[in-house]
Amino acid sequence: MPVRTLDMLSRKSHGNSKMLLKLKLVQFDLAAPLRALRQCFTFLTTMCRVVEGRRALAEMDVRTLADIGISRAEADAEINRKPWDF
Repeated sequence: MPVRTLDMLSRKSHGNSKMLLKLKLVQFDLAAPLRALRQCFTFLTTMCRVVEGRRALAEMDVRTLADIGISRAEADAEINRKPWDF
């Protein structure tokens, strides 16, 4: 983290003497945390879509599964996968 020093000249309220204040300003790089947050959001969004698709697959009957070219065993294997396994 880069640190900058800011010198400020200030006057005391009860006199004319001047006081030099040194303030340290810390600059935060927000790009990396925001990028990580965006990746997390994308992952969770994708996981929700996969779960929805697996729920729809679970509701299909054998004839509908045959129409899309999937057997009941393949559908069950897909349905039983973990939500993050896509």
